[in-house]
Amino acid sequence: MRYASFRMVKLFRQFKNVSYISLILLVSVLLLSSCADRVVSTKEQSSKELSKEVLEPIVATNEVLKDLHVRVPETILSGEAFEIRVTTIGSLGTKPFYEEDSLQLDLVSSVGQLEPSQLTLQGGIGSIQLSLSEIDSAIKTATITVSTKDLNQNLISAENTLNIQ
Repeated sequence: MRYASFRMVKLFRQFKNVSYISLILLVSVLLLSSCADRVVSTKEQSSKELSKEVLEPIVATNEVLKDLHVRVPETILSGEAFEIRVTTIGSLGTKPFYEEDSLQLDLVSSVGQLEPSQLTLQGGIGSIQLSLSEIDSAIKTATITVSTKDLNQNLISAENTLNIQ
């Protein structure tokens, strides 16, 4: 704004003989043209920023694997196959979360032999048919534990309990 005022004074001194109406019109045109330039450049800048946001989605680069969620059936029949589902959870809450294309998990049961003993997740989620063998008939519950290591080799695990009939 100071620059525009300076330009008006300078023009006024150069054109003393010009009528005041002409001078006012000249000053108005100068002011409007400088405002228009600012509006155009602001619109161009905001449209560039918008297109950048659309073309470059926000990626959570600081998120790491934090937790696993394992879902098991409430009750299984002794010796029968059953399905479990596992989902990974990131430190920022992304579910499913994955740092790599696939993630290998170890599967363990609190009782008996669990087959198979590993599950590979694709895209942070997966399911598998399991069977428990060598279960004592007196045992009525089992805890299924899934575990893996994150990129820093920290153990991450989750467990869930099911009833055995």
